[in-house]
Amino acid sequence: LRDLIPAYEQLRMRRLPEEQAIVAGRLATVYSGAREFEQAAELIDETIAYFTATRANARLPTAYDRLGRLQAAQGRWSDALDAFEKMRGEAERVGDTAALAYARVRLCGVEIEEGAWAAAARNCAAARAAMARAPEPDREEQAILAAYQARIDLAAGDVEK
Repeated sequence: LRDLIPAYEQLRMRRLPEEQAIVAGRLATVYSGAREFEQAAELIDETIAYFTATRANARLPTAYDRLGRLQAAQGRWSDALDAFEKMRGEAERVGDTAALAYARVRLCGVEIEEGAWAAAARNCAAARAAMARAPEPDREEQAILAAYQARIDLAAGDVEK
């Protein structure tokens, strides 16, 4: 945090907006982890606005992922779903198979929190399929997906899986 805030300020003063937007996203993650949600939201909004304005579409899935995680951390499930749907849409638009898989994992998790078991199962299945197509799927994401699937199976009364 000591390095990110001065870096962000320096980039803003030097008028390096692309680098500033990237650092803003990373700083938002730190603020969100510290439960400084308002500050995190402002930084994420800044990154989304910049990447949208400059048509840096490949960066938008990550920005929407951060937004969705921020909303989920606050229990704002509907807003989190909206952000993760945007993440999914942007990942699909730019052909980012890994981000598409991770968006589906996020959607599955939020739907589990909402008790929308059928929707969660569909998104977990879509995440598995997308991960199978991804060049090197993240192991942590695979583990999260497996845990979500276990929760779905338990909710369905299938304790044998």
